[in-house]
Amino acid sequence: MNLNVYKEYRFSHGTLISTHTSDIYQFSISQNDRFYKYMKQHIINEKVSASTNIKIGELTILDLDNTFFSHPIFDLETILLVTDKSNFVSAYALSIPNVRIVPDSTSKREYIHGYWQLTLYDLEIPYPTEFDIEETKND
Repeated sequence: MNLNVYKEYRFSHGTLISTHTSDIYQFSISQNDRFYKYMKQHIINEKVSASTNIKIGELTILDLDNTFFSHPIFDLETILLVTDKSNFVSAYALSIPNVRIVPDSTSKREYIHGYWQLTLYDLEIPYPTEFDIEETKND
């Protein structure tokens, strides 16, 4: 996928699925988050070349049961919306297996009304990991 010919891309309708229990957590990342700049080359390559941590400015996770942090590993599934220079939007299904959401010394988290607000957490993608990206069709 050549994201260089596109104006922008973002995730929509993201889910993190626990690899241990299959519990599903909806997530969102702001369209303007720097995460997308760091993630671009990996999406173009459809894989990571080494174990990779990608900083997320703010990650919001729906977790009504407050159980998200009891799961160490997730499969990330989302719709990748790609906007071209003519403002035409294409949609792709994106899957990345076996990711972790990990803090570092600058990370903060807050639980508010069933949502986790995670600030400066990393998306950790193990090596080797290939991404599954498939264009979706609107029939």
